[in-house]
Amino acid sequence: MEPKIVIGGPDCLGFDLKGRLAMNLTDVSRVTTAKISSPKEYAEHLAEAKNPLYIVGPGVLMGTIKGKPAVDWCVEIAKAGDLPVCATGDTAGPLTERGLKPNLSCGILEISGIYLTDPNWKGVNGKGQHDWVLFHGIPCYFAERALTTLLRYAPWLKTYTICHRFHHNADFTWHRQNKAGFERYVEWTIKEFEKIGGDINANKWGRN
Repeated sequence: MEPKIVIGGPDCLGFDLKGRLAMNLTDVSRVTTAKISSPKEYAEHLAEAKNPLYIVGPGVLMGTIKGKPAVDWCVEIAKAGDLPVCATGDTAGPLTERGLKPNLSCGILEISGIYLTDPNWKGVNGKGQHDWVLFHGIPCYFAERALTTLLRYAPWLKTYTICHRFHHNADFTWHRQNKAGFERYVEWTIKEFEKIGGDINANKWGRN
């Protein structure tokens, strides 16, 4: 049974996509809260994922992490985890310039409200629907709506965030941190992804 849309009044409606109603991003909070996690646990779960996805937002185009542009760290995370990438906002160009060509470039509404909620979608890489999704650099007011949408309408996947804020609508998130703490976690994420990816060794992450 497909969800009916009516969150936020008459202006917040879906639109017809190939003859069916595509839902808009929902804005209903979850009853339970996300699990406060760590880069180590992210990597452990990633090792078990069949088809992960890294969703990158315009937040990575702002600021630096340990003196290096945040988008450079984003590229390192994607490569360390061997992650397919969906570029949202204006991130496709900067990522491509750094040698990381996104598998898909679209809006956060499209990826979260349409594609990831469709059980028959083949994913950004044609290998099937995704089961492990990492959000990074998505503005919080969009991220929370996207996360709660996936929570309700995409039960086959787990969501994770890279953000200095706590996201209670994610399945796994980091605790609220200052800049120094956040920088340490980003660096830790890359190390854990590289470590587990190296341990699996066969086809790097063991994915076909």
